[in-house]
Amino acid sequence: MKNHFLTRFIAGLFALLANSLFCGIGILLVGTSQSILSLIFATIIIATGFFLGYKIYRTALSRGIISFMTSVIASPDLDNLEPSVNSNHKKYDILQFISAFQKKENLFPKGTRLRVWGNYKFPGFNSYHEIESVQSPDKNLLEISFRDEKSLKIWNPQYILEGKSYFKIVNCDKVEWKDTNTSDDKPVTALFELKNNHIKVATQPNIPVSKDSFQPGEPAVILL
Repeated sequence: MKNHFLTRFIAGLFALLANSLFCGIGILLVGTSQSILSLIFATIIIATGFFLGYKIYRTALSRGIISFMTSVIASPDLDNLEPSVNSNHKKYDILQFISAFQKKENLFPKGTRLRVWGNYKFPGFNSYHEIESVQSPDKNLLEISFRDEKSLKIWNPQYILEGKSYFKIVNCDKVEWKDTNTSDDKPVTALFELKNNHIKVATQPNIPVSKDSFQPGEPAVILL
């Protein structure tokens, strides 16, 4: 109960900060020019602040504060930057990442939760997994195996990035998720493929999938 209250409190602070910024801009606009046009613009800005604050609050609650903050840290602004020697993030191709993992030179810890094109609600994604091994069985294929008998296959990954709190693949052609450690001993296999700016999902018919929960503009894979 205490943790739940703390989560709501911190999420509320994030929302309040965003809302206060927009409200401040709106009030400043009215104070400098008291015309009808300024009042209309100020009203729009303040309303946008309330909407944005609400969205931040709901997102922080649904993802959890830690996941929300680390996903902000793992922002797309870093995607096109070439890391320096002492940088707090690294950029790899497939073989470079496998080599860094095997030599224990990678930055990201082994424990992780998963997002695929922004989706964190698919069965198994939001559970805690520990990376056991990484390999490349075929050219342009990265396979990540977890200790809880789950695995990811990522075809043609581009911009493989990692920091101390995230591992991210910005683009890829498709992702396969496999879970052989299920309560009914029936393996779950799902294939997520980006086509024409839409995510195509192929999985067992008994698994409900909301395509609206996938966002093509989000990174293809994030481990947090």
